[in-house]
Amino acid sequence: MSNATNGDAENLPEELSHAEVRRVEESGAAGKEQRQEEKKVQEEIPEILNSDDFISKPFLSKKCTVPEAILVFHHSFGYDCQRYFNLVLLEETILAFASGNLIHIFNVGTNELWFRRSAGGGGIGHMAKNPNPAYQHLAVAEKGNHPLIIIYNWPSLDIVCLLKQGAEKMYCHINYSPDGEMLCSQGGAPDYLLIVWNWKASKIILCCQSCSNDVYKAAFATSVPDHIITCGVGHINFWKVGRTFTGLKLTGSLGRFGRTEISDIIGFLTLPDGKVISGCEWGNMLLWEGGLIKVEVSRKKKKHCHAAPITQFEFENGDLTTVGMDELYCAASLSLIGLISLVLAVTVCDVPEVTSPLPPSEPTHIILVCFFSTSATPSFCSGIGACLLVGLCLIHFVSKVQ
Repeated sequence: MSNATNGDAENLPEELSHAEVRRVEESGAAGKEQRQEEKKVQEEIPEILNSDDFISKPFLSKKCTVPEAILVFHHSFGYDCQRYFNLVLLEETILAFASGNLIHIFNVGTNELWFRRSAGGGGIGHMAKNPNPAYQHLAVAEKGNHPLIIIYNWPSLDIVCLLKQGAEKMYCHINYSPDGEMLCSQGGAPDYLLIVWNWKASKIILCCQSCSNDVYKAAFATSVPDHIITCGVGHINFWKVGRTFTGLKLTGSLGRFGRTEISDIIGFLTLPDGKVISGCEWGNMLLWEGGLIKVEVSRKKKKHCHAAPITQFEFENGDLTTVGMDELYCAASLSLIGLISLVLAVTVCDVPEVTSPLPPSEPTHIILVCFFSTSATPSFCSGIGACLLVGLCLIHFVSKVQ
């Protein structure tokens, strides 16, 4: 009986024939394969999650005598205007933004607000909308101990899936691939993990530590497949998903500033030819190629494009539009002949006057602008609580709040 490899065959009485042993081994192997197939089928069946079970509740101490429902939520007047990338365009006139522990959904046309608490109660790290029209999903990355990334179906807010074990304390930024099939997430301190997810299967495809400093943004390159860019305090990293004999591998290349002063980078954009253009602390634009700065773009007479860091880039029909924290728009024309050459006359447009509830002495910064592709007259929206929400405009036209 020493030739039997199956656990059942090892315990057989010695008087059994070799034919009977083979039959037992074959039946054991078949049973094992059937169990594996059943397990695989169970994993493929999506878990049904009740959205109401993922709403945080008040934290009560063991000796607390105050009833949990002593206070009833009525309204949130908050908007975190110091947070980068805190506007998500859900529909043509509907925005989502985070403030504290709440997701705010704002209808620009009707001025209505809806609210939803986070699942873990630690706050909201970042939100992103799936760019693929086939997936009407809103991904919400939370904060807290081992926070979740929850993908909601819009507008029902039913839970599509949960992504777990991607960060220890918080997520800084999340972004969908251009086709919407993958999701990348950037964790905050202390792990700073960059993770590529197969969100449909709720599985991690690739994982590595992106940096040891704060990361502001992590996004797939829109024009170059399998490339990811991260940026933050004093760095910009260029990542590539490579295929090796052992599987997929994520390799990174740190951007080298060379003679240019090292700068924090908040916003960047991948150009159609694969180059990357980013902002810097003093307001100019940096064109990156092969991990090196090829050109630093400024205005005529060496004036800076902005007087503060650039937070957002938009590229359409050969025109590059930038949004800075100095309350300015800059428009530049790109000459697309072979390699992109930047010989630009930058036009600066002041932000139109808006009615703000903030005291005149307090500065207002534009953190993110949502660009609409609609024929309706654009407008700036303000007056949410005690903070200024600047968010809606067309690239070539803006108007005052009525």
